[in-house]
Amino acid sequence: ALKFTQRGAVVIRLELLNATTHEFRLSVEDTGTGIPLNQQDKLFEAFQQADSSISRSYGGTGLGLTITRQLAELMDGNLSVKSAPGEGAKFSVNLQMEPASEAPPLKPALKNKSILLIEPNPFLGKYLEMMLNRWGASARWVSDYRAVWSNLYDSPEEFRNYDLICIDDTAVAENGPDLTQKLKGLGLTTRLCLLYHNAASESVTTLKAASFHTVQPKPHLLDHYQELIIDALSDKPRTMPDARETEDKTDSGPSLRILVGEDNNVNQLVIRGLLKKLNHSSTIVDNGKEVLRVLEESPDDFDLILMDCEMPVLNGFEATRALRSWEENNHRPRIPVIALTAHILPEQKNACLDAGMDEMLTKPVQTGKLQSVLNRFSGTSDG
Repeated sequence: ALKFTQRGAVVIRLELLNATTHEFRLSVEDTGTGIPLNQQDKLFEAFQQADSSISRSYGGTGLGLTITRQLAELMDGNLSVKSAPGEGAKFSVNLQMEPASEAPPLKPALKNKSILLIEPNPFLGKYLEMMLNRWGASARWVSDYRAVWSNLYDSPEEFRNYDLICIDDTAVAENGPDLTQKLKGLGLTTRLCLLYHNAASESVTTLKAASFHTVQPKPHLLDHYQELIIDALSDKPRTMPDARETEDKTDSGPSLRILVGEDNNVNQLVIRGLLKKLNHSSTIVDNGKEVLRVLEESPDDFDLILMDCEMPVLNGFEATRALRSWEENNHRPRIPVIALTAHILPEQKNACLDAGMDEMLTKPVQTGKLQSVLNRFSGTSDG
């Protein structure tokens, strides 16, 4: 869903359909490209895509939905799809589940606490409001942060009724300096919590010095949201440390300049983080054609390539073959290429070597194995 959704959102829902039979529906809904009705049956066939151009544009093997349907059927459930071109897609699994023996206990720290959520994302805002109320708080969510700031100036007393105000950093990006001064001038006893996406953003840097009790990266897990809000209501403030204090670099020998070919956004973030931790710099592109373009434009800027095998447009095998041909034709030194793949069979490693790659790492990439391989190709390996 994330791969096919360039704009909008991907929403995961779990709904109780029948309290007597304990039937649930788990759905994943996106605002992506959508699928024509006459191509939807092909989705559930192994190694098939709805359209042959999908594999070229987005990558993938065509196995995910086949496996999902088989798992659903093994659990006496079913998988369905509802979609139309240009309107996104919704995949749903219906299952009957046994009820839990007991409900999770409410958190006493949240009981009767009045919380205002200023969150521009409607899906996240509605969900957090619902969960906070389930946890015993009295939560209110607003998405129109401009109206909130207007009320802050006109009716500051309204904000004194809240125990905690959680603010998304995008909601303060437009008028951060003015808001900072206003917050300081109001002398609010209400605790203020700023949740940021990017620690280096100008709004976060500006607002770090404001009257925020808590300045924290935005959590990705619900449990972490709960812990953060409980901490924000406590007497122990948690603020964003300086970037210099959070750097976590490992002594891994000489710093390498690494070109990464990887189409998955999450994998890109993981690899970038691992390489930074190991004190290497990285440039990341999302398909094999881009790998070749960057290398041809700046052939002396990189020491090594990490190449995903199953990228769109031009996959890792094709890109490596083209690279080796280009190196030979232009009398260029051979640059090491390390394959990144989710496959662990020996046949996959043979295919990588046959394409001209030098080594293979399996996903999820482990820090120790990555460091060992990079050390070997930088000439610092003990072995």
